[in-house]
Amino acid sequence: MNGDDFICWLEEMRAKGMNKGHCAALLGRLPQSMTRFQREGTDKVTALACAALLAGLKPYKGR
Repeated sequence: MNGDDFICWLEEMRAKGMNKGHCAALLGRLPQSMTRFQREGTDKVTALACAALLAGLKPYKGR
């Protein structure tokens, strides 16, 4: 996920009523990381987590 893709994801999350700080908390990241992701992009794990959050998935808890 490049920086532009991350910015698009943030915009989609904002449309669902979440701000940047809330998104950072959902990803388990510091707010400063969000700025870095906008500039530099993310790794695959974070990109997958972003997709899961956008789809409304919750953390996996097993049985």
